[in-house]
Amino acid sequence: MKIAQCIIAVLLSGAPLSGCQWWGNNGQKVDTEVLDMSASEVDTLRIGEIDNSLEIPDCLPLRDMYLVNGNTVYGQFDNKRYVLHVDAATFKIDYTNFDYEPLGVFAYDKNGVYFCGRLVTRNSRGFKLLGAKSGAYLWRAGGKVYKDREVVAVSDPDTFEPVGGCVECAIYFKDKDYLYYFDKRIEGSQPAAVPDYNWYLPCDGQYFYEGESVLEYEGEAVKPLSQTVGVTSKYGLFINHTDAICERLPAYIDLPTLKPLGNAYIMDKNGVYYLSELVDLKGNLRVPIAVRDSASIRAFGLGEEAYITDGKRVYYQRNTPVKGVDAQTFVSIEDSGYCYDKNGVYVWSYKKVNEDEYKDKWDKIPFDYHKPVKAKDLHYKQREWIAYGNEILYGFYGKPTFGKLTAAEMKAFLEGRLSLKDDDGKLIATANTEDSSPSEIVVTNFYKIANGYMYCNDYRLMESEDFEVVASYGDDYDHCPKGTIKNLDVVKNKEGYWLIHASWNKMPTYRYIGKEWKPKER
Repeated sequence: MKIAQCIIAVLLSGAPLSGCQWWGNNGQKVDTEVLDMSASEVDTLRIGEIDNSLEIPDCLPLRDMYLVNGNTVYGQFDNKRYVLHVDAATFKIDYTNFDYEPLGVFAYDKNGVYFCGRLVTRNSRGFKLLGAKSGAYLWRAGGKVYKDREVVAVSDPDTFEPVGGCVECAIYFKDKDYLYYFDKRIEGSQPAAVPDYNWYLPCDGQYFYEGESVLEYEGEAVKPLSQTVGVTSKYGLFINHTDAICERLPAYIDLPTLKPLGNAYIMDKNGVYYLSELVDLKGNLRVPIAVRDSASIRAFGLGEEAYITDGKRVYYQRNTPVKGVDAQTFVSIEDSGYCYDKNGVYVWSYKKVNEDEYKDKWDKIPFDYHKPVKAKDLHYKQREWIAYGNEILYGFYGKPTFGKLTAAEMKAFLEGRLSLKDDDGKLIATANTEDSSPSEIVVTNFYKIANGYMYCNDYRLMESEDFEVVASYGDDYDHCPKGTIKNLDVVKNKEGYWLIHASWNKMPTYRYIGKEWKPKER
């Protein structure tokens, strides 16, 4: 097998694994080989391209970030570049609290926490980034909560966390005593009763909230029956979290006997109904399940991923039958896209009907089902992958890739010591390690040093002796003409200064600037 066809370097416990087997989209077994990344032939695999036309446009600002070069740390913020006086041995940039990786506005060392290149507090104990909203950040260190550079008065800093756990999209926060609208305390709130969802209109045990205030409908406070259904003395209300509004339920629903069934269904003395942002509340909401079977009813999910069963049949949303499943053991895994019963694991996919049309398709994942499926046997990441035993369906949208791992590989993957990615129908496994070996030193997300050379996106560019990244330009393109080159870095080595144009997963281009370089005043 050629290297270009399959490159898998899996290192566990410091030694390569052998005998890995992977499965392509066609279900064929693929034998993989372990690539020795220290081999000299890797140096000649891919080489960057010289482009002597590269220039730094005057409109392109310095990227807000920290640049670490040995014992020298540069700060680049507010379009200014300067040396930071930090303890280089303990200095770390925080990237860890986002699902994606920003360049990082926070850093810390033994001396304290830095925000946008300035020391804010000399106590970095327990530093954690908690949330971001409209360019403002909430974070915690040394037993205090901060908004950017200012201390926020919260009741209990040690328990202050984003509701729903979503750092990059958090709207509400809570500690053991109160609910907060970002940094604003909501008096009288009951944080222990707040569901762990990132809603625009959250609720506790007594009210729904809008911003800092109790949500009202026609001048009356809205009380929760569930996370999506509220009531006043006169009306039942559907809480539309997508549009952040409440809508009146149809008049035929009997308010005195109204009760929630999860977050997507309700029931009164006359019937069972489906509620969602996807349906017109003036239309037919009735689900074909009898009220007399209420003891057997189980409901899952919300919105477009809602299921309900009476133990005899399973319905998707309002009245779409889910065929081929065991209704008594059927479970939809909350907000994941996956379902299972005792016989298997299932996922919705999209089958291409013609050039312009796709049709929903209910698929049973072809795991080796050697025993009844139970929750404890499943591992998953929402809308990314699901694993059963040592098998995995990797990818959720498009064409997921099915693979089989060894027990050691699966254990390493679940523990975060192994990463997988889909490369055109093939799974590539890479060991995760915080300690770079002497033969490969990670400088930034783009740059690595190995075998005496500097690599960008695994393309070899120049010799690595005395290598530094000294400036980085990009991020804000509002003032640049269309077509302006983005992501430009100035680096240096023993030969002098170089300008590099680097983008994710693309071949970099570069040119030699000269023995000296001085940034323009901006």
